[in-house]
Amino acid sequence: MNLGPNVLVPPRPLIAAIEARWPGFFRDLAESLDRALDGLDATVVNWFRDAEHNRAVGGAVGSQHRWAAAFDIVVPRAQWSDAARRLRAEHFFVIDEGDHLHAQAFPAGALSRSGIAPG
Repeated sequence: MNLGPNVLVPPRPLIAAIEARWPGFFRDLAESLDRALDGLDATVVNWFRDAEHNRAVGGAVGSQHRWAAAFDIVVPRAQWSDAARRLRAEHFFVIDEGDHLHAQAFPAGALSRSGIAPG
């Protein structure tokens, strides 16, 4: 997985809370993302967002970026549909955001109801 230079890593307490509920979540998430993007010229430009960063970029209140369960991925336009198809095959929910693909691990609103506080 190719991470852009400004990608924020989730805080340890958030990782621990999610891993307590879903053991191996981040390992599985990374492996799925690696499989989906393997061989593509893809860069993850956004992963975790704290509340301030999420507000600054106009992110949804319940954005899965707040739980580190979503990625924004930049790929060349020629690889766009292949990347989206491969992400969906790895069970990501994919949204075409115009200048990037947004891939998230859960259906919209699922983490807001999980009882785990975002980072």
